Amino acid sequence: MVIVNVSFFEKAIISISDTGIGIPADFHPLIFNKFPQTQRPGTENEPSTGLGLYISKQLTEELQGNLWFRSVENRGTTFYLSLDEYIAGTNNIQGHNAANCSSL
Repeated sequence: MVIVNVSFFEKAIISISDTGIGIPADFHPLIFNKFPQTQRPGTENEPSTGLGLYISKQLTEELQGNLWFRSVENRGTTFYLSLDEYIAGTNNIQGHNAANCSSL
């Protein structure tokens, strides 16, 4: 199951959670690196370029935002993205729900 949550305070904060296998603690420092070597049992057949989180982090920092995560092995992971409200353009996002995220 994947849960998407969007909230607005002084910043727009988007969180995306899953109930998957989680990320082992020893991988945490590597997760935003370019081409991280983080294969583990149960993920060896999943295709990956090793660039997705690296590029996401770089773009977020260009927008002066933050990208981080919390993960518990065998329970799941939540990624968080925060952007200043004026950068996020909340007028374009408000009123959409997770089911309509493809329209954003």
